[in-house]
Amino acid sequence: MRIALATVVLLSLLQTSVHAQMWADAEWLYFARLSGSNVPVISGPNGFSTDNDGSGSGYRLSIGGHIGDFEIDASFLNIEGLSSSSTGTLTSALSFDTEANNAIVFNGGANGTAPANTLAISSALFRAATYAGAGDNETLEAEFLLPGATVALQSYTDVRSGEINFGTNRNLRPWRLGVGYRTWIVTDGTSSLISGTFDALDADDAQTVGGGTNDANDGLSHAALTSAGYGLVAGGADGFDAIAVGGPDTLRIFDSGYARNELHGAQLTGAYQLFPLEWLTLEVIGRAGLYYNNVQGSVLEQLAGSVNDDSIYQRAFSGKKSAASFVGTLGFRGLFPITDYISVIAGYEAIFMGGVALGSKQFEGISTTPLGAEYYDPRSSNHLILHGGNLGLQITW
Repeated sequence: MRIALATVVLLSLLQTSVHAQMWADAEWLYFARLSGSNVPVISGPNGFSTDNDGSGSGYRLSIGGHIGDFEIDASFLNIEGLSSSSTGTLTSALSFDTEANNAIVFNGGANGTAPANTLAISSALFRAATYAGAGDNETLEAEFLLPGATVALQSYTDVRSGEINFGTNRNLRPWRLGVGYRTWIVTDGTSSLISGTFDALDADDAQTVGGGTNDANDGLSHAALTSAGYGLVAGGADGFDAIAVGGPDTLRIFDSGYARNELHGAQLTGAYQLFPLEWLTLEVIGRAGLYYNNVQGSVLEQLAGSVNDDSIYQRAFSGKKSAASFVGTLGFRGLFPITDYISVIAGYEAIFMGGVALGSKQFEGISTTPLGAEYYDPRSSNHLILHGGNLGLQITW
């Protein structure tokens, strides 16, 4: 809103001058992302990681004018749907437990061979599966999903930006310099959904009933789940049962991380026309700026049972912080005149963002105090790279 108001006022002043020349651009953008933040979700023989690549389209609208030695320009950029997704099936079991218990339980047969897959993100399931409370001693059992569980991963990034710049007249010399104000809003999210048949077996003999002494509670108890930080949001307070006792239970494990960055700062612009010709003007453009970043982040983990048990447990964290960020852009664009007042725009641009928060990294923000209480601090030391092409029209008057 502030950029739009300043643009209207300043360009209105330019319009009142008979010596001013104005232009307006409309561009279609197609960009891809390279976040460098692919995070393992599952470790083991069927490992899965978040895929934070992907591509999407958007637009950029610009308007500007120059008079004498100087010019002013403003633009708005919007890119949505930079997304990716993947699916798969775990041919080995997914264990929530310790390596010692896994080595006994996953030694062949229907449970799957060792080693089993394990959750690589900061999940409270491990704490629940290693709970040693009276009457609900989960350390005597191994809790897991049977082989055949399915995995679905999704991630997305949306980018918006507004800017207003003041600098030298691009028509008077091959180079130009400028300074301006710019704001960015970058939202990024990632999620995983793992769905499979839950079971629990004694860690000493890999059985639940029969063939020895039956241990513990034959499942993952309500006490173990709440002790690990989960809250019951629906269904009965009875946890999840082993197959031989009350099952089978289909257990869905949903994890998501979300981050929103709101950047405000100043940027410098430098550009140079490589070879201005009658039929082509090719310009290299670079921008760099330092920003104050208002970061918001959140994490959600949900366990949902079905078929036999419809209990839903979840834990959630959210937080805010301030951070310093850097954004640099580098690209080139060509102007191809088709009339005296209309030109075709085509080019390429890369955007580097440092010191931003990404959804896939937010699970790293969960920590535990010496007294065992969990807390969350949004992670904002990541980087994001966007690059792609643009195609559009420029009108001058």
